[in-house]
Amino acid sequence: MEEGSSIGAGAVIDATTGPVHLSHGAVVMPHAYVQGPAFIGEGSRVKVGAKIYEGTVIGPGSKVGGEVECSTILGWSNKQHDGFLGHAYVAHWVNLGAGTDNSDLKNTYGTVRVTLDGECIDTESQFVGAVIGDHSKTAIGTKLNTGTIVGVFSNLAASGFPPKEVRAFTWQTDQGVKDHDIERAIETARVVMGRRGHDLTSAMERLVRDLHARVTG
Repeated sequence: MEEGSSIGAGAVIDATTGPVHLSHGAVVMPHAYVQGPAFIGEGSRVKVGAKIYEGTVIGPGSKVGGEVECSTILGWSNKQHDGFLGHAYVAHWVNLGAGTDNSDLKNTYGTVRVTLDGECIDTESQFVGAVIGDHSKTAIGTKLNTGTIVGVFSNLAASGFPPKEVRAFTWQTDQGVKDHDIERAIETARVVMGRRGHDLTSAMERLVRDLHARVTG
């Protein structure tokens, strides 16, 4: 435990299978369970009743609840509510709506295939969850198939399963897929980051605009 970190009443820190590191200012709220090996980043918060299983890394400033297993959540992302996240990689400034779940194991127990740039790739791994890019968001109750890849600045708001490859800068709804307007995307990012005391730098904005131009062609 680094200085300023805390563990709430009734929380369990289980270091039987590996160490648990709580960085400066990290908070494990009451009745949460954290199993090592695990890393909780600076200023991050593990919510009440959360179940954090071995192999999980949580970056700085993130808020994590529900059930998480063997996943990496980078800085300033929110997975505050119930829902399962397993063998997943969540980038910066992602927001997962309440009840968002990902599958990390096929019903056949076979190896998981992912689709990247339209190409189907066999990961040769039995457990593969979702990969979710920076500033992407899911609506409440979103369900993600094994090996789903979501590009940056995407929004998933459909009632069914989204495709296993979600192109960057898109909105996925029951009405179909449409492009995410770059000006709205940048303005939303600026608001989201500002709420947490961060600025969208001019260098980052140029990077986002360049990537948008490449993606949308």
